[in-house]
Amino acid sequence: MVTAAGDAAPAAGIGAPEIVRRIQYGVLLGTAAFYSAGYAAVGLVAMLAALVAEAIVTRRLPWRRSALDPYLGAFVGGFVLSGLLSTYRSVAIGSAVLAALSIYVSYGPLYRATSDDQRFLIPYLWTWYIGGVLAAGVAIVLFVVQHAAQATLPALGPNGLGSTLLVALILGGGMVLTTRSLLRYAAGIGVLVVAIALAFTTSRGAWLGAASGLLALLLLSWRRLWRVFLAAGVVIVVSLALMGPEAAVLKKKVVSIVSIHKNEGRVFLARSALAIAADHPLVGSGLNTFVLLHPHPSLAGERFAKKPAARATPYAHNVLLNMAAEGGLLGLGAFMAMLIRGGVAGWRWYAASSGPDRAACAAVLAAFLGLLVHQQFDGTVLSVHIGAGLWFLLAIMMVNEARVRRVRSVR
Repeated sequence: MVTAAGDAAPAAGIGAPEIVRRIQYGVLLGTAAFYSAGYAAVGLVAMLAALVAEAIVTRRLPWRRSALDPYLGAFVGGFVLSGLLSTYRSVAIGSAVLAALSIYVSYGPLYRATSDDQRFLIPYLWTWYIGGVLAAGVAIVLFVVQHAAQATLPALGPNGLGSTLLVALILGGGMVLTTRSLLRYAAGIGVLVVAIALAFTTSRGAWLGAASGLLALLLLSWRRLWRVFLAAGVVIVVSLALMGPEAAVLKKKVVSIVSIHKNEGRVFLARSALAIAADHPLVGSGLNTFVLLHPHPSLAGERFAKKPAARATPYAHNVLLNMAAEGGLLGLGAFMAMLIRGGVAGWRWYAASSGPDRAACAAVLAAFLGLLVHQQFDGTVLSVHIGAGLWFLLAIMMVNEARVRRVRSVR
């Protein structure tokens, strides 16, 4: 098109960078929607393709600097060093590179999206929560139809499903808080659906994580949420009273949480992890090498060491012990420093916010806490498709800490 003066007019529509940006927003929402069902990795691959496209269009590496960058660098760098010194170098270095790539496509795009457009956060959380409700509904149907012992999904076992559902459950409580219309009641019903599916997973670690997260959400939002908790408690108690045999199984699972005898296998895993860490105190054995070294030779004579399932366990069922075994003091320290920095960011966001923003912050912070509590009894975030949720929560807290700081500086 040519103007009267003979100069070319700007082409109608939007440019390639904007198209790529919108595609990334769509991929972020899609990844959040399918996260709870265990298919986040599909979205992460799509996001990698979108980032490559952006790099080609803009001729620069897509990344927005954040206050968490030094901690992420220390975490990845520590495990790269561990891999270089590992007996299983190819496995350890490959796993460290995969971890770095997972952080890049999980943390980076969401941080940029919420930094560029604050309004993106609430739709993103709603999408994440709705995906959790749908995943819970499918899990309940499969549990009933298949007469299964535990609720699972094709891509997730009971513990993995427990991780994703506990996050959805807590985010659902936050969505109840951020909504003033009749949609609040629909969100509340969804919370009950997720709670029932979570109960059917019989994942005791996920139950403890959910309880911790919900308690945190209640303390952070007591005045607005106590009625919701009271109503949910009544419904759950009545439902359990009507369930009969299923309720008896759940009761046994709850009682077994404090039973040393019922948890001997987890104690065995913890001892093996500590023995591996003692052999490699500074840099560990290398990422994803626990399964190659477990059980530790010092435990080879014990009965659990002779069980095929115990020998094939891929992680220590405690994320901190797993980090100590595979990353040593360097990897464990970097991991804990990163989590603490993220939690501090979440708390600063909460302290500086109000209204719906504070409710969203309370939900994210509580979900972060609940997920970490679960990881003291499992290691599900060590997988790419579930670990993405941890990076999502960290990105949300970090970007909003930066936002409230900018607001304060303007004032």
